Amino acid sequence: RDPPPPYSFHDVNSPSNPIGENIVSTDGSKYAFLQQFDMYIVIDNSDSMQGPLWEEAKEVLREIVSIHTTYNPYDLEIRFLNHDATYRVSSVSEVEKFLSLVKPNGRTYIAKSVYSISLPYFDMCMGNLGDIKPINIVIITGSKATDDVQEAIVDSAQDIRRYNAPSYQFGLHCFQVGNDIKASKHLKRLNKKLREKSEGGSEMGIIVNIVPSTEENKLLHAKTVLEVVIDSFDKRLEMSNPPEEIVS
Repeated sequence: RDPPPPYSFHDVNSPSNPIGENIVSTDGSKYAFLQQFDMYIVIDNSDSMQGPLWEEAKEVLREIVSIHTTYNPYDLEIRFLNHDATYRVSSVSEVEKFLSLVKPNGRTYIAKSVYSISLPYFDMCMGNLGDIKPINIVIITGSKATDDVQEAIVDSAQDIRRYNAPSYQFGLHCFQVGNDIKASKHLKRLNKKLREKSEGGSEMGIIVNIVPSTEENKLLHAKTVLEVVIDSFDKRLEMSNPPEEIVS
C-alpha cells in the first residue's frame, strides 16, 4: 500500500456534539446526527466521469455540503480520487472555489482512497479509542473500480475487531451516480460478496452500504446519501448497546 497522507481526525471534544451527549435539533431533524461523527466524502473524478456524470456528482456534493454544514459546520472533508488536495469545508461557497480546480482524469482507485483515510484513522485509534470521533466515508462513483475495493473493506472490518472498536466507530457507504451498467453490476456483485462474508460473523454487513442506481432511482440525491449514512449510524449505535443518554 502507498503511504497515506497526513490526516487530522477530531476528538470527541470537538465543537460538534460528542458521542454520549443528547442530540438536539431546533427543528427536530434527524440530520442532527451529523454532529456525532466526522464525514469524508470521496468523489470519483476518473476519466469515466466526463460529461453528465461529473455534473451530477458535483450537484450531489453541493447539496450534501449545504445540508451538512447547516447542522455541523466542523466535521466534513472532501477529497477526490485523482486530486492530491483535501478540503475541510464549512459552507457551499468553499466548494465552488475548489470544484473549478478539479477535472475528471485518471483511473478509478477507490480502494487506495479508502486506505488513505482508514489506515491513519485506525492508527489514531490505537490506545485512544474513546477520544476519537467515529467516521463515515461516503464514496460517490459512476464507474467500476480499478483496484480491489472488497479487500479495502475487509481490512477495515478486521481493524474494527483488532482495536475492539464499537461498530458505530467506522462506516463506509458507496453510491452510484448515473446508470452505467458495468458500474452497477460491479457494485451489486460487491454488495453480494460482502453480505455473504457478513453471514460468517464479520462486521461488514453493518458497517458497509453499497447503493447502485436503479431504474426507479437513476438520479442520486443528497437526501438519499445522508439518510443512508444516518440510518446506518443510528442502527449501529443501538446494536452497540450505547449509554442510555444517547438518543435518536
